[in-house]
Amino acid sequence: MDAFARRELSSDVVFPAVAKLESDAAALRDERAEWLKEQSLVAHRPADVGAAWPDLTTEQRRGVIESVLTAVVVRPAGEPVRPGAGRGRVAMMAATRRQVSSDSGGALAS
Repeated sequence: MDAFARRELSSDVVFPAVAKLESDAAALRDERAEWLKEQSLVAHRPADVGAAWPDLTTEQRRGVIESVLTAVVVRPAGEPVRPGAGRGRVAMMAATRRQVSSDSGGALAS
């Protein structure tokens, strides 16, 4: 901004750059908030979830599940799936939010 004030740079250069920097800063704040949320979920998860599960409230159980799963993918129907046949139409995705590509509409990045 000093260069703008000294009239070394025009508003055509400065203001688009400022808008881009503000956008980048907002994205970084959002990413930091998401990271802090993930850290909080992990920090407050019981060490032995299996033993603690019966005593957890519904909200605490949701927090544990949210800290472990990022997505539940339901595949398109094809052949009928036999119960107990192993791979079915539902897959649990254990992944960090960083593996979710923001430019792919929230689909898991490969």
